[in-house]
Amino acid sequence: MDTVGIIKHKITFPNADSEDDNFTFLPEDDLKLNLKKRPVVIVLGWAGCTERHLSKYSAIYEQRRFITVQYTAPTDILFFSGNAAKLKIIAQKLLDILFEHNLEDHPLFFHIMSNGGGFVYNNLTAWIHSSSKYSRLQVYGCIYDSCPGKRRILKAVKAFMASLRVNTFLRYLFGFGLLLIMTAAKIITSLFPYFSNMKKPFVLYEDLVQDNARCPQLLLYSSNDDVVLQCDIVEFISQRLKLGIKVWSMCWEDSKHVAHLLSHREAYINKCNSFVNYCLQQTPSQSS
Repeated sequence: MDTVGIIKHKITFPNADSEDDNFTFLPEDDLKLNLKKRPVVIVLGWAGCTERHLSKYSAIYEQRRFITVQYTAPTDILFFSGNAAKLKIIAQKLLDILFEHNLEDHPLFFHIMSNGGGFVYNNLTAWIHSSSKYSRLQVYGCIYDSCPGKRRILKAVKAFMASLRVNTFLRYLFGFGLLLIMTAAKIITSLFPYFSNMKKPFVLYEDLVQDNARCPQLLLYSSNDDVVLQCDIVEFISQRLKLGIKVWSMCWEDSKHVAHLLSHREAYINKCNSFVNYCLQQTPSQSS
């Protein structure tokens, strides 16, 4: 049964340039690309991300007259594994938005923010590679910002607390409660083989390493990130390269978690644009 209801998202269309919506844009590298369909970028926010925050990332693509879809999953759904089925429904509804607006044959990109965005993307790519309907979508590239990170209890609790908009006392109270729940779950799975052998719905890192998508990927991260460790992303890059996937990366030394755009605006935007330009030069068979 559908228990999610209408998902709160934002879709932005640029002004049409002509009746048939064909257009040409000139990127910074002076490579002219003639596209009959405007690229669509789905921007997935981190836990607790607001529309105001996410719009700064969507603006990168809207300035190029791309179509953008913004979505951030509710914090409670992201941090409690009992809601895994809801994430699957959310992902399906996000993909259905593309069909509702006749965007299913447009070049598609994902811009994923932290593990919060990663959880939603993990379900999106699962639909794309398991459903005849969604397999029609042409994913040209994925951009990972500050993710993916391995499942670590203290890191997860810290991210959960940062996403809360409550006073300090309640933030620590809720954080302590989540710590107890996650610790108890870990103890149970270690003591009882039956539970430890069950499919864990929130093992994000391992799932993304094995993601069936073979389009190019860009990893944006920092050695100063105290939520998602640099070593996790370096390992992820290595694993994806072994699968023959084209992987781009940019590592900064000073920026905090999901703060790379704030600290390195020009370099961040240039890297995203260069990556998108590269992906749009590939044929669908190379990108899918």
